[in-house]
Amino acid sequence: MKKITLSIVSLSIASAVSAQTNTDQVIGKTLQTPIIKSGIKAPEVVSEKAILWGPNSFSTPSEWSFTDNAASGDNWVIGTGVPSGAFAIDGITSTTAADGFALYDSDLMCSGNQNADVYFNTPIDLSANTAVAVEFESFYRQYQGNCYVIASTDGVTWTEIPVHDDLSVNASSPNPDIVTANVSAVVGGSSTAYIGFRYIGGCDYAWMVDDVSIVTLPDNDIGLIRGWHGDILNDWEYSMTPLTQVREMIAGVVVENQGGLDQTFDLTCDVYDASGIVSTSMQTITLAVSDDDTIWFNTGFTPSANGDYWAEFSIPADQDPSDDTYMTSTLNVNDNLMAHDYGAVGSYGWNPAAADPTNAQAPHSWGNIYYPEVDQQIWGVDVNFATGTTPDLYVTVRVQEMDASGSIQDPLTFNNETGHTIAQSEVGSAITTIIFPSPSLLEAGKGYMVDVYKVDGTSGSEELRLGGSDSSTEDDDFSTFGYGPYGTGGAVNYYNSWEFAPYIRANFDASLAVETIALEGVSVYPNPAEGLITISNANNEKNTIVISNATGKVVYNQSVSMDTSIDLSSFGSGLYVVNVSNENGSHIEKVVIK
Repeated sequence: MKKITLSIVSLSIASAVSAQTNTDQVIGKTLQTPIIKSGIKAPEVVSEKAILWGPNSFSTPSEWSFTDNAASGDNWVIGTGVPSGAFAIDGITSTTAADGFALYDSDLMCSGNQNADVYFNTPIDLSANTAVAVEFESFYRQYQGNCYVIASTDGVTWTEIPVHDDLSVNASSPNPDIVTANVSAVVGGSSTAYIGFRYIGGCDYAWMVDDVSIVTLPDNDIGLIRGWHGDILNDWEYSMTPLTQVREMIAGVVVENQGGLDQTFDLTCDVYDASGIVSTSMQTITLAVSDDDTIWFNTGFTPSANGDYWAEFSIPADQDPSDDTYMTSTLNVNDNLMAHDYGAVGSYGWNPAAADPTNAQAPHSWGNIYYPEVDQQIWGVDVNFATGTTPDLYVTVRVQEMDASGSIQDPLTFNNETGHTIAQSEVGSAITTIIFPSPSLLEAGKGYMVDVYKVDGTSGSEELRLGGSDSSTEDDDFSTFGYGPYGTGGAVNYYNSWEFAPYIRANFDASLAVETIALEGVSVYPNPAEGLITISNANNEKNTIVISNATGKVVYNQSVSMDTSIDLSSFGSGLYVVNVSNENGSHIEKVVIK
């Protein structure tokens, strides 16, 4: 099981996800998000429902009552005023925002002990309907709070139904978000139904609610909510991986009972390539009303050729077929690249012109986590420096090894590093391959943090922006990390759960090798060769010899103190890169086997 030291625990759409989290860092509130321009997210698909009550637009505040459960003095308000605390967010852009809406401005009040309800003070007759939900427009930014729909049959004893519980620290819901909360188990069939909203937290951002309705739900409705082609719990979901690094596709999907009755159903997982289905698995699932679960499939399928692969989940048609299938993002198997992103469709970084430019002006980095399946040498990193990046900005590209626990905090072990000055021609849509002076070995089963680091702090307008994407499941595995003063009180450390993936791709292409002759007494001969090569060691130094084929796969790795003959004929003809190194330097030479 992988173990990550997290600053933010974000993915709570299914209880199983929490297995991978180990929190010991607390991120601070920010005036801005690093997502400067985002890819367009797919709209939420909702089934057609009959409205039993509402929509209530909060145009008549006297219809609603308020309870300060914590007796802190912090409470809801109804009106058109927008959040106005030190870390204010925008007002909700709901359908009837001009008529008023309910606001809990946690940041403005900031007592540190907040628990308050706003609820419709007249009972609603739902006696003719057992399958019902509260549907409303909402806008919330998460820091350290919890949002609930509450329901009751007497207006005294309330049941909480969590909403917005899939947001990580400093993440926002869409504005507005259409939220549906199944309250069938609490008030379905009741002639005295009460509904409302509860906020619990302290010094959070803000939550706004508007246009509230009670709607019918179908008896039989299973929704497939979110899915992955890779194991985000015990491994990682990559968007790209070299053929040398493929592993079994372990696919998962979140299923939710959105109807009014308990359900038992068959869930199918098909794995596809361009030619069609290459693997099929099925499980029988039982879910009570309102329950959800994350179901994992050991598909038994490992890609054996370059191309695109994905998983598609399906259930038998129910009363709302719009969410009876779910297709995951794709895994691209290729020659040399390992990635988490799906292209440079967004721009990510800190804006030095923001009201608080601290993050932009401080030394900081963005990066991805990679775990190789087999030993392989990394020769470079592909990066997209997005529009807005300051030309001539100096950065370093780093590879650091994580410890055995999988923590992203120190102690981290140096693996490789090189400096780079960003040229004007590299800013925008260009992909820049930054080559290491000499390659380094990434060992199977070990974790590596690959990042682009803005080294120097500034007081001016220097800016680092990276391309990337956030329109799919890129960071559900917590593979993105940022280094900077993001902790409470400006604590500098590594933090993850940013909900996007920067375009920072590990490149295993051995043809990137830059030949260097920096060790005395070392030579490689003959070149070209029929298969047998000799590596001389005139000084009898303890040298490490690593030989990679053209795809970057390591075919030989030994430490020796004498002349060494190595037969490469069994690995086939082609280009090989011989890397001989010791504490004094390295000797890198390309060898052709005929």
